[in-house]
Amino acid sequence: MTPPIGLKQWIPGLQVWYGIYTKSWWAYMPGRPDRLIEAASPELLVVHLTPFAETAMAHGTRRPR
Repeated sequence: MTPPIGLKQWIPGLQVWYGIYTKSWWAYMPGRPDRLIEAASPELLVVHLTPFAETAMAHGTRRPR
């Protein structure tokens, strides 16, 4: 499991994938506004996504099972 996948429980609708042509890791977060985030590694993608997960945790929108 890649590190960003662990954030799916905190960020509703999060989709994560590796772009075989771009050689980058990507995350799509639906919302207002929708967000598309690119990073060079899964670890760097986690760095970019963590603030969104922390916001969701603070608002209690999603909780781990």
